[in-house]
Amino acid sequence: MDKCIYCQSSNLDKGLKMRGSKDIGHLHFECTEGSGGLSMFAKPEEILADLCKDCGSITRMYVKNANHTFLKDK
Repeated sequence: MDKCIYCQSSNLDKGLKMRGSKDIGHLHFECTEGSGGLSMFAKPEEILADLCKDCGSITRMYVKNANHTFLKDK
């Protein structure tokens, strides 16, 4: 995406790491599959965002590596 869908600006800051409070750290999805295959332990996959610097809208949220099995709420 090269332009903001809200104001059409191309002044985007891409790949920003989303952080929570000091206690939480980075916001992330938990996944059970890493580069070495399935694991018993949940591993974090950080959530990144693209931000329009003109209107302040978050234009995209994504994970860097979507090739995981993500944990879902039951």
